Amino acid sequence: MYWIYKCNTHQEHYHGDWDYVYADKKTKAWGSQKENPRLADAKKGHIIIACQSNRNELVGLAKVTGWSKNDELMLKPEELIRAKIRPLKKADAQINKIPALQSGQIKTLYAISDKDAKRLIAAARKSGIKTKKPTPKDIGNTKKRLEKSMQGAGFG
Repeated sequence: MYWIYKCNTHQEHYHGDWDYVYADKKTKAWGSQKENPRLADAKKGHIIIACQSNRNELVGLAKVTGWSKNDELMLKPEELIRAKIRPLKKADAQINKIPALQSGQIKTLYAISDKDAKRLIAAARKSGIKTKKPTPKDIGNTKKRLEKSMQGAGFG
């Protein structure tokens, strides 16, 4: 089963930047079922199509490996794709109709049929509309945001 998971780097929490997940091949905690109950729909073995809304980018594929003690989704990066979504939608009317690719809430899962997921992934792989792989500086900036988000707000 496939899901589209939209995120945005402008979110306060580090769970907004998919570069964190794809920085290496390690399994990482991502999202929180406490913040977003919809994440409970993802089960071990499901495939997440990672979308970065603010970059209009299909970042890649990640496999759900389970849940952390803190009810965070555990994701293992499977494939980095980095294709722009708008050109894919413009080139293929069926991709353009995929409900999960319409405007909607970020930081959540969207259902996508296996047929639509396979069509989208194949088009993204072939698109040639690639963006750069995250550099050590990009990854460092993501880690800095993570460290900052984990600090207290100064109250108390």
